[in-house]
Amino acid sequence: MQLVEERIRTAFEQKHTKLDLSGCELRLLPPEIKSLTTLVELNLSRNNFINLNLEPLGGLTRLNTLHLESMSLVRIPTSIQNLTQLKKLNLANNRIDKLEDFIGSFTQLEHLSLRNNEVESIPKQLALLQQLKYLDLGGIKGNRLQTLPEVIYDLKELVVLDASSNEIMTISESIQRLNKLQRLILRNNHLKHIPQAIVQLPKLQILDLSFNPTLTTLPEGFQEMKSLHTLHLDQRVLANPLKKDKR
Repeated sequence: MQLVEERIRTAFEQKHTKLDLSGCELRLLPPEIKSLTTLVELNLSRNNFINLNLEPLGGLTRLNTLHLESMSLVRIPTSIQNLTQLKKLNLANNRIDKLEDFIGSFTQLEHLSLRNNEVESIPKQLALLQQLKYLDLGGIKGNRLQTLPEVIYDLKELVVLDASSNEIMTISESIQRLNKLQRLILRNNHLKHIPQAIVQLPKLQILDLSFNPTLTTLPEGFQEMKSLHTLHLDQRVLANPLKKDKR
């Protein structure tokens, strides 16, 4: 705890913009942190708080990056909903099973990681994150995603979408609405076929379809995708000629 106090005191005296308190065995958020009004980045990962009251963060109006990985969270703390200037929110490796509606208040968010959580549903308010460029939904435990929620296709600025290691069987034709998408990671799912709409993604550069055991075909037109330079397929698929899927 003395180390934490020293870091906070130094950050205050020297007006630091970044503070790393990850892995410090914190049980509560130090109230002194509210005085660090110059902070733009805060890392609280790998601490097991007994009280998820993060209200001392409410006054950190410049905060744009918040790391809350590996904290055994089951909900996103409501006390961070006023941090509307956040651009990066990392919630990976928790036990979050529900996204609260206030996720839509983070309208400046560009990077959101929910990797290795237990999310069962995604609220329509996610569509309000119109600046979002990076979304990681990989490894959703428990009732894993079987399809990509339709709301994701409203994220028009999305550049990277990672939905690896789920149980996704189908991708909607609506994916063609993500016309800025450059990287799509769908490895380790249960895809049976790829929608023709993927061929219509004008900026797609990297597509990872590896370890989808029931996938044996690619849609017609893949050869004409000018932007695509990397296509990952597992050896089993590569061992057989890929047929053109004319659905």
